[in-house]
Amino acid sequence: MASAPPALQSALPPLDLGLLARPCYPRTARERQQHLQTAVSVTTWLVEGLTPHLPALEPALRAVVADYLAALAKVQLTSSPPMPVAM
Repeated sequence: MASAPPALQSALPPLDLGLLARPCYPRTARERQQHLQTAVSVTTWLVEGLTPHLPALEPALRAVVADYLAALAKVQLTSSPPMPVAM
């Protein structure tokens, strides 16, 4: 974040990367569903938060970031609806 231009630093609020560094592996259906919901939530947050700032990027970087955001958006489209989980 420190290397991002000051005008863009607010586009991406702080994110706890602990789970990315040490991922947990869900064992039950409920844990898998929660893991999927978390992934979709983070993806939605990133796509919605960064897309409006694409015009501020240089064209070459904008193309790369736009490709990544398009790939992330597929997660939102292809994730299955929540399955019922017995409690």
